[in-house]
This record gives sequence, structure tokens and C-alpha cells, in this order.
Amino acid sequence: MHIKRYLFTAFALFTLVGLASAEQVCTESEYKGRTIKKCRDTGAPGGGSSTDSFTDPRDGQTYKTVQIGNQTWMAENLNYETDDSYCYDDEPANCHKYGRLYTWAAAMQACPDGWHLPSDNELKTLFETVGGEYREEETIGFLNTNVTLRYYTDAGKKLKSTRGWDDSEGKSGNGTDEYGFSVLPAGARGSMGDYGVAGETALFWGLSVLYDHIAYRWGFSNEHEDVYLDGGPKIAGYSVRCLRDSD
Repeated sequence: MHIKRYLFTAFALFTLVGLASAEQVCTESEYKGRTIKKCRDTGAPGGGSSTDSFTDPRDGQTYKTVQIGNQTWMAENLNYETDDSYCYDDEPANCHKYGRLYTWAAAMQACPDGWHLPSDNELKTLFETVGGEYREEETIGFLNTNVTLRYYTDAGKKLKSTRGWDDSEGKSGNGTDEYGFSVLPAGARGSMGDYGVAGETALFWGLSVLYDHIAYRWGFSNEHEDVYLDGGPKIAGYSVRCLRDSD
């Protein structure tokens, strides 16, 4: 299998789908002088065990969340402004649609208290929970390093949004969004500050580091139903999905 890759020399690399309607139960709490409202649906789409929402006390933005197995994820890309974070094509409307694109260093600090970038093992748990089967391809040369391409079959299809993805060779690039995770094709910011592949690709930072200048990333393509894991240069700009800390 060959996954479409966007590792150009210089470009290394919200149509949000509504979750199933259900009666909501809301609670309010205080955090550092701010009122935080959390609403939980009594039902959830697909295989997700429950849906919810979280308001970031730093800027007041509210994100849908979804529990998949024992993990609680933001069901939208993070849009908290930090240094070294960007809107696709430098257009503010794209931050509203897709969330922000972060360098790896910025991503490491971007999630709010109680949330974090996912580790390799936490991603493995997510992909296996939705039924992905692990595969591995031979190590490839990239930026004078060796990076092994790993992927989980069918997990991409189940986690991608049902709209917003470009067609590929006459075939829809959309997913089934069975778990309410709603991955959108936010594209990426390259190492030289150029933007590309919105509508075709979603790339996210992981916690783990491969080399001094390369960190793990996980990605989705309009051409494939899998989710893949490889590496990207830390100075590139990718999306962030935050995972709630374990109790």
C-alpha cells in the first residue's frame, strides 16, 4: 500500500458535522474567576459512548468533546492562539473553520489545563478502539533520518467527517464519522511558511519525538480509509487534538 505523502523539501509536512441530537444535561462551575458551562448529551453518535463540551477558560472558546472507549477527546481542532500558531493561508476565517496550525513546540504548550497532546500509546488505543488494524511499511529516508510509516486500516474512514473532504479519482474522500470525532481536512503549513493540501489532508502533532528536529504526527488523506503515523519537522504547522488527562 502506498499512502499519499506531503513531504516536499520546503513543504514538510469547519463544516463541523453535528453530533446526533439528544437531550442535554448542563452544569456550571467556576475556574479562575470564569464560569465554565459543560453540557453532556444523554446519547451519542456511532460507537462514541457519550458527547460533551468543554469551554477553554483562557479565551472562552467552547469545543465539542467525545468519549471513545475510556478516552475523552476534543471533537474539534484546537483554536487557541499562541506564538508560532497560524490560520491556514493566514486567513482568520480558516481558524474558525479548521482551528489553528501549530509548530510542535507551540503544540506542546497549547492544550488547556487538564488536557494534553496524545502519546504514541494513546493514539494506538484510539485507533484500535475504533477497529483499526495495525500495519507497517518499510523505513523511508526523510531529512537525513529513517522514519517508519505505520498505519491502522479503516480507522481513518471512521474518524473523518462526513463532509468537507475533496473527492479523489471520482471517489468521495469523506468518512463515516461513526464516533463523532469529525476530522476535517485542515491542510498544513510548510517549513518555509507556505500552505497547502487543505481539502485533501489532515495532519496532527503527537507527543513523541523521533529525532531532534522531527516529531511524530498522525494523518488522514482523502485518498485512503486508513490513518497513518510518521514524522514531520517540528517547525511545520499541523493541527492539534487535545486528549483529556486520565483521572
